[in-house]
Formats: sequence, structure tokens, C-alpha cells
Amino acid sequence: MLNIADQLDLVDRTMPFRIVGQVQGISGLTIQATALPLALGSLCRIESFGGRQSMAEVIGFQQETTLLMSLSGVNGIARGDAISNVASAPKIGCSPQLLGRVLNGYGQPMDGGPPLPSGQ
Repeated sequence: MLNIADQLDLVDRTMPFRIVGQVQGISGLTIQATALPLALGSLCRIESFGGRQSMAEVIGFQQETTLLMSLSGVNGIARGDAISNVASAPKIGCSPQLLGRVLNGYGQPMDGGPPLPSGQ
């Protein structure tokens, strides 16, 4: 089974286009971005000037601002950092193997149980 880093690399190679915006501000864990016309649920990568990368999800809009929720913390993120789309809203297929399982925000098991079968 591929881990999330392998999956994101695969998506990076297959994305038909890249949209890049900028961090405008941060309030708590909410990141405000400009020039980022993405759909709700889209997964984004924030690249800080120091090379640090963070993941965030589009959670809303205010006028011309796109609102994102950090999935990996906001430490090190600064105004002007580049934000690029990684994937549209994630989808998880349903199967009997999901019954009773606990998944993290990336759809990976976090309950200590066996890995989920790929492609299901």
C-alpha cells in the first residue's frame, strides 16, 4: 500500500494544471490566501521560504479570499508563502474493511489495525 507521500507525488505528476496562490494572513489555524480559486475540500501544499512544506484543505471563502485549514500546523508559515493545489476533494471508497476502523484526515488507519487493501 502506498503511503501519503507516495500518493501525493503521484498526484503531483498527474495534475493537469497547477494553481498557485499566496498566503495573505493567518488567524489561529485558518490561513487566508489570495489568487487561489479552488473548490471546497481541495488539498493544497504551502511552501515556506525556508523550504518547509505544510498541507492544508480549502474550507471556505470570504469575498476574494480563500480560507484554508492547516493539516500540519501553522508554525513557519508566513505572508507571501506559495500555496499550490495538490488534489481535489479526497475520496475514500467504502468496503467492509472500513467497518469499525478509525482513519486520520488523509484516510489512513490510525487505530493500530491492519493496513487497508489498496484500490478498495
